[in-house]
Amino acid sequence: MQRADLIVNPISGSGEALRAAQLTVGILEKSGVRVRQRITAAAGQARQFASEVEPDCDAVITVGGDGTLSEVLAGLTRDIPVGLVPIGTANVVSRDLRIPRDPKRSARLLLEGVPQTIDIGKINDRRFVAMVGAGVDGAIVKAISDARTGPISKLTYVWPTLKAIGSFKPAPIVMTVDGTKVDATFYGAFITNTRNYGGYFSVTPNASIADGILHWAGQTSPRRSSLLRFAIAALRRKELPQSAARYGSGKRFTLEPGGPDPVPVEVDGDFFGYLPVTIEILPNAARIICPKNGASR
Repeated sequence: MQRADLIVNPISGSGEALRAAQLTVGILEKSGVRVRQRITAAAGQARQFASEVEPDCDAVITVGGDGTLSEVLAGLTRDIPVGLVPIGTANVVSRDLRIPRDPKRSARLLLEGVPQTIDIGKINDRRFVAMVGAGVDGAIVKAISDARTGPISKLTYVWPTLKAIGSFKPAPIVMTVDGTKVDATFYGAFITNTRNYGGYFSVTPNASIADGILHWAGQTSPRRSSLLRFAIAALRRKELPQSAARYGSGKRFTLEPGGPDPVPVEVDGDFFGYLPVTIEILPNAARIICPKNGASR
């Protein structure tokens, strides 16, 4: 690596991103890498910066969370390795790829690791790297986004999450997988490219970021007790029996509202909008710098 673009989200995590970026620049420049640092000032700017990568750039490095990485991967217009210094709150992708969450170690990995091919998802016309959640998950992310005024920590999630769960009215969701309508009505649906979800959870414990398919889970009851049961199973990284939830995999999905009520959607931890949406897998669509035993398969 001779030249790299460093794209930094300064409010990722608890605001540690700028210090991590400075550390990363120092390590890279000491090894002879020329670095252009670009700091985002608004949502969507990481995608713009990624689209402006110059021809002589050998790698694009993100300093931020899953949302920043997702934007960068969405913005790239050519095949180029992407490095990750994870300074987010959940760090879902770095967990799946076994990228160190210590900034010094992850910065060293940029020089010592190897680019590994991973899959990317696509929802409507936007790419994503980790997951899509429809239902209460989308409502929680919207509540957090509405309340956010700067850097966040795990504690930042608590009140908006409780408020969203308390006020959310579950609405039915209809799912079609690879052209076949699933014979169940869901009240929460998750389409994932990664095994980890939200840091400590796994709603699809059999998922892999490099298996050429997307995995899905659906909550089949609108009761809050069912949501709690689903969350506990995800925390234990277990699947629920078919009477409480359904699971599967596929390559192309549609999620549609099953009634008149709007169903909120989140993508990679960012509020996306409302159903309906179309989702598909883009196999081998990106390269991430990982340890040699990086992506879980």
